[in-house]
Amino acid sequence: MNEDTSSQLFSHWTAIVVTCASIEYRHAIEKEYKKLAAAKCLPSHDILLVVDDPRCPTGHDLENDVYASNKTTGVGSGGATLNALLVAIERLSALKHYTTIRNDIVYNSRILIIHCGRSLAHYPGGSAFLPVSPKLSCVPSDVYALPPTLLLHALWMTTKLSTKSANGVWVTSVDAFLPGSPHMTVPETKDIKGAVLFVVKSSIEHAVNHGVILTNPDMSLKNMVYQMPKSVLEATLDDMYCNVIAGICYLSAELTEKLLGLHTLPPLDRCTYHGTDTGVSPLQVSLYFDLLVPLCTDITENDFTSGTCGATYAQSANYSLTNLQESHNARKIIWKQLSKFIGKIHILENSEHHYLSNKYSYESSISSILPQDTDVYHLISKPQKEHVFINSVIKGSIKNSGGRCTIIESYIDKDISLEFTGDTVLIGLHLTKSHIMAHFPANIILQGFPDDQQGHIITCYGLNDGLTTCCTDQDATYLNTPLSSVLGVLARFGITVQDLWSGLSPSDHTIHKAKLFMKGIANTEQMEILSTFANAITTNQHFEEWNTVFNKWKVSSIYFYFLFIIYSYIYSFLF
Repeated sequence: MNEDTSSQLFSHWTAIVVTCASIEYRHAIEKEYKKLAAAKCLPSHDILLVVDDPRCPTGHDLENDVYASNKTTGVGSGGATLNALLVAIERLSALKHYTTIRNDIVYNSRILIIHCGRSLAHYPGGSAFLPVSPKLSCVPSDVYALPPTLLLHALWMTTKLSTKSANGVWVTSVDAFLPGSPHMTVPETKDIKGAVLFVVKSSIEHAVNHGVILTNPDMSLKNMVYQMPKSVLEATLDDMYCNVIAGICYLSAELTEKLLGLHTLPPLDRCTYHGTDTGVSPLQVSLYFDLLVPLCTDITENDFTSGTCGATYAQSANYSLTNLQESHNARKIIWKQLSKFIGKIHILENSEHHYLSNKYSYESSISSILPQDTDVYHLISKPQKEHVFINSVIKGSIKNSGGRCTIIESYIDKDISLEFTGDTVLIGLHLTKSHIMAHFPANIILQGFPDDQQGHIITCYGLNDGLTTCCTDQDATYLNTPLSSVLGVLARFGITVQDLWSGLSPSDHTIHKAKLFMKGIANTEQMEILSTFANAITTNQHFEEWNTVFNKWKVSSIYFYFLFIIYSYIYSFLF
């Protein structure tokens, strides 16, 4: 990374604030940060806070609350940012022995906010704990035990990008992975009285699924659009490359002070714990498509307050449109407070935008950012040399006749023998005190989720499956097999679409919400049943074996999606 050594460089944070979606996940991140701090793996800082986002009060009737902005009770990235800012300034004010909150503290502070809000079906521990390739990471080689996590990478990457920023707030998230590059330049923020939004140059094919920023000749923000149609992008751009929102931004002290003031103004007070602690439901607000859109020169007050400029994102994020008047009032306040500020972009040269989402397959979403070398981390075994083992203990036998195994956070005991015929990923599998001999087809991922009975629920799907693709879509697959064929196999045993997706609307008939996996069964039996099921599906054979375990599978199966609702995965290292 190029740096002007003649100017003062900053690397110390006044406060680091990590936000997360639940109390359980907060405890997991706090535990992780204690380990990192003890190992001196964190940038210099005064205080580090982990804050769970405001939620609906316990016992609140969310379904019948017409003012609830989202039935999942979240506050969005904008609401989480406001709440994190409020908590940080309260703590800093208290440390300076002020008796009231002092918003002017931001003029002498460097604050970093990292959002860890969304679950990730492809990794039970969530994207924050996802191991990333050391070759792609910004984490200094002398401060981590291999391999680094996405959370640690995001922390160090933003620290490096902020080295010419004396004060203000930096916001990033683990919703995307941005590989480090020696060609990245550091922005000067001394004269910025608004915001700097970081972007990655991407192809139109990639940009149509993400947020794009259009700029004026001086690189100031002209417009910000989510999922702009391909035809519009092609007509708008000169070089066929788009400025895709990278998920990192800098907010000046002046802008931050105005943002902090929003928490006292209804209905925006419901974005913070101050509002939800009074018993009202939270308000969901986007950082980019609600709070920062007013900084665009092509956006008029009417465009903004009517909600038309952020409608596509609101629909994608499942915002409720029940109370349009409330949304209008919130946007009027935001416009009044923030529209006078100017935003600019800063291009992350030679980087790429890897967005992590349940919408994409494992192969297209996270496969390329994992450690790729055949290095061994924390291993007890004699493995095939081409495999990758991360934070795992392997005492049993794992063989692959046609590809490579990537094994993460797993314990495979000595009496266990697993055979695969192609690229395979094992995550969070704890197979102990049992005798298992299981053979699986190629290109699958097996994951272990802890349940509420101190056992595990094992899931199995294809590396190329789109988990949120509707079953009626011709591209829908399960175990890399057309979903229509899978449904045909299940129909032979009397399993209908209604059985798999009971009570769900047709648009929710996806693998992510299918009743496919088993609860309350020993890991040994789960592996045997899943092996038989997978081979029956992919080879159209083994029906006799499948028939012998079918009833147990049918009685015990639960929705894959519910694993993320009912059970909170408390991440911890095996060592």
